[in-house]
Amino acid sequence: MDWRESARERYPEQIEVVREYLEQEAANSRIVEYAEIFHSIPSTDRFNIGDILGVISSDTFAQRGVMLSAIVVLQANGRPGKGFFSCAESLGLIFLDREEFWIEQVRRVFDAY
Repeated sequence: MDWRESARERYPEQIEVVREYLEQEAANSRIVEYAEIFHSIPSTDRFNIGDILGVISSDTFAQRGVMLSAIVVLQANGRPGKGFFSCAESLGLIFLDREEFWIEQVRRVFDAY
């Protein structure tokens, strides 16, 4: 069992809630901070947000060709966390410039939703 399957089993409700929230924000072409997501899930699951976002991005990449978690950024710098890029690599995506890759993913998410 890989980490995605394990996370799907452990956090099915959280994955659904966060995905719905992100899809709504993407439809409004809006970037969100991690703190905004934390309001929608129990505090005990905040430590697992990377797994939750990874599953969501893996699923939306398979379904729509976009990484939905691209619109989630750190408050400190307005950029995605390291896990976003690790997830992209695990999906077989290749990029030379992280910033350009992220910007393109955000554009694609907004176009898809």
